[in-house]
Parts: sequence; C-alpha cells; structure tokens
Amino acid sequence: MSATAKVRSCLFAAMLFLTAGASGPSLAGTADASWRVGLARVRITPEKPIRMAGYSSRNKPSEGVLAELYAKAMATEDAEGNRAVLITADLIGYRAAVAEMIRERIRKATGLKRAQILLSPSHTHTGPILGIEGRSSYSLPEEDRRRVGEYTQKVAEQLATLTAAALDDLQPARLAWGVGLAGFVMNRREFTDTGVTLGFNPRGYVDRSVPVLRVEASDGKPRALVFACACHNTTLTGEHYVLSGDYAGFAQAHVEQELPGVQAMFMIGCGGSANPYPRGSIEDVRNHGRSLGSEVCRVAGSELKPIRGPLRTVLEEAELPLAPVPSRERLEEMARGPSYIAFNARRMIEALDAGRPLPRVCAAPIAVWQFGDDLTLVGLPGEVVGEYVPLLETALGHRRLWIAGYCNDCFGYLPTAKVLAEGGYETRCLISEAGFFAPEVEGVVVAKVRQLARQAGRAPAVAPGWSAEEAAEGFVPIFDGKSLDGWIGLDGSTDSYYVRDGALICKATGNVHIFTRKEYADFILRMQIKMDPGGNNGVGIRTKRHESPHLHGMEIQVLDDAYYADGDPIELKDYQHHGSIYGVVPAKTGHLKPAGQWNDEEIVCDGRHVKVTLNGAVIVEADLDQVQPRDHQEHPGLKYHQGHISLHAHGNYGAEVFFRNLRVKELTGPVRQQGTPRPAARR
Repeated sequence: MSATAKVRSCLFAAMLFLTAGASGPSLAGTADASWRVGLARVRITPEKPIRMAGYSSRNKPSEGVLAELYAKAMATEDAEGNRAVLITADLIGYRAAVAEMIRERIRKATGLKRAQILLSPSHTHTGPILGIEGRSSYSLPEEDRRRVGEYTQKVAEQLATLTAAALDDLQPARLAWGVGLAGFVMNRREFTDTGVTLGFNPRGYVDRSVPVLRVEASDGKPRALVFACACHNTTLTGEHYVLSGDYAGFAQAHVEQELPGVQAMFMIGCGGSANPYPRGSIEDVRNHGRSLGSEVCRVAGSELKPIRGPLRTVLEEAELPLAPVPSRERLEEMARGPSYIAFNARRMIEALDAGRPLPRVCAAPIAVWQFGDDLTLVGLPGEVVGEYVPLLETALGHRRLWIAGYCNDCFGYLPTAKVLAEGGYETRCLISEAGFFAPEVEGVVVAKVRQLARQAGRAPAVAPGWSAEEAAEGFVPIFDGKSLDGWIGLDGSTDSYYVRDGALICKATGNVHIFTRKEYADFILRMQIKMDPGGNNGVGIRTKRHESPHLHGMEIQVLDDAYYADGDPIELKDYQHHGSIYGVVPAKTGHLKPAGQWNDEEIVCDGRHVKVTLNGAVIVEADLDQVQPRDHQEHPGLKYHQGHISLHAHGNYGAEVFFRNLRVKELTGPVRQQGTPRPAARR
C-alpha cells in the first residue's frame, strides 16, 4: 500500500468513527449503556533536565524534549456502582515502593482500594528515572538523585489529582473492543554460536495483536481509545537524550490528531522479548507511531464487540519462586560474565558478605479486571516475555482476553522456564532485588492468573472431550487438538507425530519422542488413548529431553497387551504391561480395552507418590521411595522432582497410537488421602 493510500485509509477510518451514531458503527442500541466513564489527562514532562531511564550507558541528564510526556486516567463505573481507574503514563515503570506511594496518595484522594487501581506505564526508554531516595537501582550524583526524587514526588501528586479528576468526570458511556495488528514488532532473542543475544529473530515468537477499547458517549460520540502493543518501547537508543514517549507516545498523538477530542491511552503488552524493527532513529520512532496509530484508527472505525457489565476487579500478590543461591564460586564466575547477569551476581555477593539474607520469593501483584462475560483484562507485573501469552491463552481460553505487562510493579524481567533454560538478556530477572527466578515461576504465574480470573467471574476454558467442572478445577489442555504447538521433539523435529480429527497420533514408523516445552513437578494428567493392534508407546512423566526418557524420568507404558499375549513377537515382562512404570512397577492387567477403542487414563504424580487409573480402575499405586528397578538398569529419573511430560515413539510394529484430550492440573497441595505427607514446596 502506498503512503497516500495509507493516509486515505486512516482518514476514512477517522471519518467513519466520527460519524458513528449516524451511518457508522455506533454502539447505540447494541451495548450496555449503563456504564459511566470519566477521563482526565495531565502533562508530566520534567521542567528541568533530568537523568533518563532505561539505558545504563547514559551518563548525563536529558537535553531537550522531542515530544511532551503525559499521564492519562480513565475511570469506569458499572450499573452496580463498582469502580476502577486505569492510569497510563509515558514513564518507564514503577518499582514497588513508588507504586505503593502512588496508590496510597490515590487512596487518600479518592478512597479507591488497590484492586481498583491499575498503573500501566508505557515503558518508554526516553523518559525520566523514577525513584524514592535510597530505593533506586541507578547510581547517580547527589544533584541528579535529588532531582529524580523531587520529580517522583510531583508525579505521585499529579496521578492522585488526575484520578480524582477522572472520577469527577463520570458520565454515561458505551464500551466495545476489537483487535488489530502491529507489523513492526520483532522478537529480539537472537540465537548465535555463543548463546542468545539481543538482536533480530524474525522466526521467534511475538504477540503482534493490537487490542483496542472504544469508549463513546450515550449519543454515539467518541470519547476515548485505549490500545496496546506487546513491544519494548525502545525505538530510540541510549544515544538519544531527548525526552519522548517513544513509539507509544507518537501513536497516541497520531490518534488524537486524527480523531479530535478523543483521549488516546496506551498500555504495553507482554513485550519483554520484543523490540521495534527497525529502530535507532527519530524517523523510525515517528514511523512506528504513525503505523500503530493508523491501525488503532482503522480498528476503532470497524464493527467492534460490545462490552457489558458488571465490572469485577481483583488483585493479589503471587510469591514467585527464586532459584537457590548459587555457590560463592559460581557467583564470582557470573560476576565476570555478561553485564546483565553480573549486575545481579555482584549484589548477591555483597549481600552474602554483609550477612544479609537473600530473598527466596518475589512478591508480585497480579490484577484481573472482568467485564461481564465479554472481556478479561490481565495486568501482569514486570517485563513479561511474550511466551506468557500462549501460556495464558491455554489456561484461560483464547477468546475475550487482553494481556498487559509492566502493571503495578516493574521489578525486572519475568521469563518463562523455556527462556530461563535458553539464556539471554531476559534471564537477568530481578532488578529491584537480588535474585534469579526458578523455572517454576511460570507455573506459579499461570496458576495465580487462572485463580484470579475464576474469582473475578471469567468462565473457565473448556476443551472438547472434557468437562466444565475439570476446567473450573484448574485443568488446562496441553494439546490443542489442532497442532503440535507446545511440544518439541528430541532432535527439534516433531515429525514422528501428526494431528488428525482432534487426535495426536504417533506414526507407525515414528521413532523420535516429543516433549512438552513446559516442565511439571506435581500434577494430575488425564487423557484418552487408543491403539492399532500391536501399538507400543509410552507417556513420560518428569522426564528430561533424553533419548531414554524411561530412565531419565519415568515412562508409563502404553501397549496393546492382547497383541503380545501369546509371546509373539516378544514375551512380556510384568513391568511391560500397559500402565506400568516401565522397568520398575508392574500394572494390574485386565482393564485395557481392545485395540481400536478409546481408553480413559489418569496419572497422578504427587511428591513421591505415583498412581495410574485406567478406565476407572487403579492399576498402579507406588511410593517411589519404596520401589526398586526390576529390569536391572539404573533409573536416575525415579529421584527427579520435575521434568517434561513426553510421548514416546518405538517403531510400533506397524501400528499407530492415538492420544486426545490431554489435560493437566498442577498440584499445590496433597490429593491422596493416605500415605506419607507431601513434601514442603521446594525453594
């Protein structure tokens, strides 16, 4: 599309939007008119040169203003009087102490509670540092530190006044939302011979969606557009010393220019592993702002989905587990490594030398706003990597979901287990404290979001073949019925498996195991299994990505027992029957249906206890501390506390093996009624 065509497209969308209520896509008569929305804005550009946030290479204060900085508020009230306020700002983010100070001033000014306030910075890297005296990770000269402290105090007062003004502005409104696309979002985790670097990875995962919330008055006139993009707000680099909101600021300005009288508000998504592309120049930042703003105008001028009430807001702190403190030798080695790892390692050494205890968990506020049955807004803290988007979509369902990052507390990076294993800049983890996240962090985040979403009233996601009760209990699918997303082969390939009619099928000639990308510790796994005559496979639990997962983990045998009943082609050992912990614990036989029929199977892995139930009958119940291998091989996997779920491939004697409706519930407490107590959570 030519530049002229793009301008015409945006102007057409603007005209369509502004004429809503006449022939355009007005919400009048189609959406809940019982909302009341109030808006307010305030300029927050520093009056004097100030040290800038985001790039440690900068060594002097700002040198001018490329674009003014703003904070904006949207107060929302439903028919029951439930209120909440979204506050967006051209700022890099709020550490816990700053966020708490801001919320306390808002509480005193308005009476709002924590769960009713969502602080959403744009994460611009061309804005000022925020910090309370003695609580900033930046090392600054005295004069610069004083100016940062004064500016932070002023912003806190401005946000409290802003919130009160938005509440005073409440007036009837209608809400609707839709989703567009941002083309400049690029995965920045580049894989090289020396590891993962900050670079350019066009094949890496990113979330390019642009959710747009439209607010219009009861007469159909537009009032506000809230929109998001899951990309670091870093078009400009450490070489730039002029203040601006980066691409997000220019996008808001573009929308407000094209749609006069409309307040544009930006929220950043899970952009911790994404950068704008291209980047590095003022021309780039203007282009990205124009591109994003034009897409917001286009979406706003289209038919959107109405949003009805009631509004429910919940906020709780999740205790995100930190990895055990490395040895002194290892910390000293890390302190000589890449700067993003060395920074944290040095602080840990300093704490140990001073006799200060290091934290075992990071308290992280997670928020969920539920708008009737029409939209769930998840507000995650920290610099959230993009891979959390598919994880939460799997946990909550793919529809009516908006996921934001950097909300309420910007403590550092929030990586997934996969990112932690791969390495790279995003594994620097905490900035506000000293420590690195443990791989279990993603499970804690997903479980907390699922809990809060249910608490706020979101209907649980239900996959075909299993019940709403299971979804409400916390089961989530690990196979979507359509693809091998979320699975990886031992050699990187998943060619031994294919998908047909909602089933995950191991080919008759398949010989490469596949593994979930995620690791699991304690869980309940449910699935359906059927086999062609002679089918031979296995379900791995707590496995490593290894060619022998039955040793480096445990294999629950999948086998058509009847095919081998007469000893042809092999004579089965008792520990080889279907459902056995292969090589270790024999299963009770007689409960497997004939080849070609679906079987219901459940595997419980809870501490040192493993139970297998087949078609309603318990066929294995074992205490791993009390068993010994029966196949005369070493089984180190019996001692593993965590690992992948895997599906195996053994050639299968010309038989295919079918799996469907695979779903898992991670356990946070004991599920059995008898036996030894489940061990305390590992830190």
